[in-house]
Amino acid sequence: GGFVISSRLGRHHHAAKIASSTAAFSSAVIEPPTWEELEKLAPQKESKATSKLTLFRDTNGWCPFCERVWAALEVKGIPYDEVTVSLQNKPQWYKNLVPSKLVPAVELHDCASFQVGVPGSSERGLVAESADILKLLDDEFPDTVRLSTGSDVELKAVASVEALLSSSFKYSYSVRNASLSLDDKAQRKAEFLSCLDDVEALFSSGGGGGGPFLAGDAVSVADLMAIPMLERYRYQLRFLAGADAPDLYASYPGLAAWFDAMDATEGFSRRVAGDAYSWTAVTSTFLRLFAKDSTPPEVLAAADAAAEALLLDAAASATLPSHTSASSPLPAVDAAAALEAARKLLANHAAIVGDATREDPQSQKHLPRVAHDGVSNGKAQVAASVDALLRATAASLLHQATGACTAGAAASAAAAAARPPAPADATARAAARLIASRLCAPRDMGAPAAAVLRASLMATATSA
Repeated sequence: GGFVISSRLGRHHHAAKIASSTAAFSSAVIEPPTWEELEKLAPQKESKATSKLTLFRDTNGWCPFCERVWAALEVKGIPYDEVTVSLQNKPQWYKNLVPSKLVPAVELHDCASFQVGVPGSSERGLVAESADILKLLDDEFPDTVRLSTGSDVELKAVASVEALLSSSFKYSYSVRNASLSLDDKAQRKAEFLSCLDDVEALFSSGGGGGGPFLAGDAVSVADLMAIPMLERYRYQLRFLAGADAPDLYASYPGLAAWFDAMDATEGFSRRVAGDAYSWTAVTSTFLRLFAKDSTPPEVLAAADAAAEALLLDAAASATLPSHTSASSPLPAVDAAAALEAARKLLANHAAIVGDATREDPQSQKHLPRVAHDGVSNGKAQVAASVDALLRATAASLLHQATGACTAGAAASAAAAAARPPAPADATARAAARLIASRLCAPRDMGAPAAAVLRASLMATATSA
């Protein structure tokens, strides 16, 4: 059902007050808190360490070269600011600063001329090209984990990754290339499979570093080169290259263990990694943008259907225990992820309402926006309903994040506050599904936060 959150419960409320609200939680939808009230409920942000540099990266989080540098900063724990740059409409100031006009680029903050908020003010200038930036990060921050040691094992891993990536581009797009013969396509597939075998061999002690990472037991530059494309191929390859494309996770145990090791790498997994839904959902977007004329409609439909199935999985994951029993434990919640998602709603709710109700969407046009009839359910009413949905969702996430009440007689009320009870109206359900569909990691937030928010939204979307 829709989210039911009291508009007057602070972070440190008494158990008696919670218990007295149980009936209201279970029987009626209470007006969610205002955005001003939600701001007060949110815990104060921890003070941020002084940034050492600025990262200039693409807006969507799709550029694999940006992801290499972004992941390196997170793995190394280097504090940084970031400026996102639209690849379709690069600002002139960026083109003036970076001769290649490409992303990523970084600007160090360690000279007297640097001014916060003034790109290019550092007398050292901007450093572009991901390989050069990765070397710079090792050289400039020697107290952080080193990504490149120059060992023979690492060099072999880097060469294997470069060969695999090169063959993957040729293979993944050969299916739709009408100028290629069947023999040409078979040769490209064979080359890709051979390169996959070479990478798989890196995880053995005889052929490489023994895993779980590409060059041994620690993340290296080879892993950061590989993960941006391989994480998306893990979910997209069957649509890009056809149903007989290899399953990178199921068919290659070394790669499967590597994916697991990367997923367990905190800096990468919490902010830079995408997720199964996001990479599946944007598959049809990529194909519509870059291969519209050569992609059969059934391929687009299959990718969209796979994304829809993952959305429904998200709804199932949001199922919570009944709040009728005071002894029912609340499910484990990633509090940091819930808080990150709530803060994103607090910061961007107006833009989200605008996107959900926009009559001329600029992206993912195949996803219908929330319609209004201009009469009884006019545009203002629809926008207000979407805004209320977001406020209720943010309140639920903040409750999950702060865990104000977890024991004794108040447990049932805590469950009632955290679960989505009464059915939402049709507008809220449509908006919840759309926003969940549009939610993309890492563009909008880290994958763990996206998972928590998507599950909450889909619980509303699928309410009866």
